[in-house]
Amino acid sequence: MRTERADDSLLLDLPLKLYPLEAIYSACYVFVDRCWILLDQKKAGRVLVRIKVRRKSDSDIEALAADFSGELIRQALRLKIAKRTASVREMLVGRALLAAEPLTLDPIEGEPQDDYLADPLGIAVPWEERFGDGKLSSDETGPSGIEEPHRPGEES
Repeated sequence: MRTERADDSLLLDLPLKLYPLEAIYSACYVFVDRCWILLDQKKAGRVLVRIKVRRKSDSDIEALAADFSGELIRQALRLKIAKRTASVREMLVGRALLAAEPLTLDPIEGEPQDDYLADPLGIAVPWEERFGDGKLSSDETGPSGIEEPHRPGEES
């Protein structure tokens, strides 16, 4: 890696054999909030990265370039490890998915089964069936044993 210093920027000349393009993009993404990064390719097999400070308070461009170089190494190593372990990851995920038990809709033995059609409180009974003739039903109380409220216009 070669570097050239300009006023408030630094130019890094990176070989693609050492740093894959995906690793360069990943390192640039990590630094996008700290500096301006411009990529260019002048020669085949090499990428030029220009790092320019965003704020004058970040004037230590050499420290920024050193951090960027470290991030490049981390990203390149991450990619190399990901390629080496891809088959193992795929096997583990495949086994995990195959070992997962499917959801069963069969009732579990010993557990009480709630019938979704049961209406013990009489909530689903239409008004017309319950009070069709304008009078209370023959039991005069609601399903929970509480007297029905008095309706206006009704004789008690």
